Amino acid sequence: MGGIGVIWQQNGAPVDLGVLQTMASAAAARGPDGVGMQVDGMVGLLHQALQTTPESMHAEQPCKNRRSTTWITADTRLDNRTTLIRLLEERGWTFDNPPDAELILAAYDVWGEDCPRQLLGDFAFAIWDQERQRLFMARDHLGMRPLYYHFDRGRGFFACASEVRQLLTLPKVVREINEAVIGDFLVSGCATNLAETFFTGIYRVPPAHIAVVDLDGLRLRRYWSIDERREVRYGSMEEYSARFVELFQEAVVARMRSEGSLAIMLSGGLDSSSVAAMAAGMVGAGGKDVCPLAGFSAVYDELRAMNERPQIEAMVKRYGMVGHYHVADGCWTLRDYCPTRLGENSAAGDEPCPSTLDSNLNEICRNIRQSGARVALTGYFGDEVVKVNRHYYFNLAMQRQFHRLWQDLAHYRTSYGSWPPFPLKSGVRRMLPRRLRYALKPAHWGHLPPWINRDFVRRYQLEERWRDVFDRPNPARVGEEIASWITGPVVASWIGYVERIASRWSLETRHPFADIRLVTYMASIPPECFFDPQEAHKPFLKRAMGSRLPTEVLHAPKPSGSPLVYRGLREREVSKVRQILASPLIAEKGYVDGNMLRETYEKFVAGSLHDMWLIWYPLALEIWFKGIGQFPGVV
Repeated sequence: MGGIGVIWQQNGAPVDLGVLQTMASAAAARGPDGVGMQVDGMVGLLHQALQTTPESMHAEQPCKNRRSTTWITADTRLDNRTTLIRLLEERGWTFDNPPDAELILAAYDVWGEDCPRQLLGDFAFAIWDQERQRLFMARDHLGMRPLYYHFDRGRGFFACASEVRQLLTLPKVVREINEAVIGDFLVSGCATNLAETFFTGIYRVPPAHIAVVDLDGLRLRRYWSIDERREVRYGSMEEYSARFVELFQEAVVARMRSEGSLAIMLSGGLDSSSVAAMAAGMVGAGGKDVCPLAGFSAVYDELRAMNERPQIEAMVKRYGMVGHYHVADGCWTLRDYCPTRLGENSAAGDEPCPSTLDSNLNEICRNIRQSGARVALTGYFGDEVVKVNRHYYFNLAMQRQFHRLWQDLAHYRTSYGSWPPFPLKSGVRRMLPRRLRYALKPAHWGHLPPWINRDFVRRYQLEERWRDVFDRPNPARVGEEIASWITGPVVASWIGYVERIASRWSLETRHPFADIRLVTYMASIPPECFFDPQEAHKPFLKRAMGSRLPTEVLHAPKPSGSPLVYRGLREREVSKVRQILASPLIAEKGYVDGNMLRETYEKFVAGSLHDMWLIWYPLALEIWFKGIGQFPGVV
């Protein structure tokens, strides 16, 4: 995690160094190790440094190539440095432990616009190509590092940055709210279009895309996507597991390359425990370039239904880790909300907060950073990579993919000696028309909330926007399902949220389950690998990692975070919520019916409504609107 920024005044006006400094100040926590700026007439580059790898300790950015024809500012951690250096040395380059930005510049000189195809890791960068008079930008495959931009071609002005709030400091940037995305959030909690933001004049470079800006305009191009039809076949379940462990180890080790101590956000679940087991095993084996590992965990003394302390302590004991426990019974939703300090809200100026457990994650990040660690491993995105919908075989039947269904059933029976269980009741419900399905079992997911303004829905075609992304035919292949989730808007929203919270504390989060090599492999193995007649929850991960995990982790149910949310929204903060909803801005702007929203909340407090998202999405949006008041001119 660091920060980058670029201003290009295509009309030839010089860039003011003070403007770059203002951009840096708007996200100061991104640059605790220094701010670098390079101004060359009409182009200015900004870099904010957070040194987290050995080679970053001597890096200086922005930096130029050897011919002084290109400049780069990059927020990056490359995982294939050895391979990349070898490929470049074969083409005549020589290096002495180069920083990642220098390798990217060399890759651009060799492969041009195709250079991101040669990179593995997390990155967002911008290269000013002086000879071609163009700006070249790229984001990593899954969008782990952010990159936002504003382009006013008519006025000849372009700017990009790591955070929206940095662009909002620029007088030439439009501060108009994107109401279509507001509607997306109220319905599903995220923007359905990966290029859009909550401001009409600000966009994001989507994951796995390059963006090229020149005097003719801006063009975007995707450079990578999951091959959804690729298939890997082995002779036994043991072989699938062995290959997973091999790739998973590569993913974890690549993310352990750190300068200083290393932390892990450790819950009692399978995903973070698997990451911890692999990382701690490498430390114990004296692996190369590894650091001491410390676990940071939320535990609960009062809300016992959420408590995972026994599983966490079993992991800590088994691997000799240092355990840090944060008692989180008091981290209920809205605990940190204060009307007089709205600018301190984690999402102010960027996006509404999609998480009801914001205080919890914020506290964990604070504790990690105060321990001295700058890097934290997580188990995030395990659900999207190692789980497949339990309706998979039913979906094939619904789509009349009978040949494919017979093949997959035969493989399942060969593997387990039985037929897979069919979730008949929920499966039949999926065959019903969408509106009837929601009428029989209302759900927040894509179902229009009762308090949303129907004229607002029609004006921005919110149902159609949601349906185009989330209500597509059920995938007929495992690869399609994994691709639809890991590259979709829900995961993109969560990636951005976690990155923003961590950046407040000058902390870099790394996610082994989002390693593109691992994702590609999991999208190519057959469906029977994801199921087991004897095990309902993540059987593949349990088979692969079972010998490395304590029995307490393998057999414990995964708790829900609902009790903590209910404690906040139904008990501790009822008066605060009522005050926020008394005269909400989102009602004044015509997005919701204020009376209906208040009635819905009272049903939630009384216990006759249990869907917390029907309360949280409008509440988070209202808090966000109040918070962005710190930016003059927002409309």
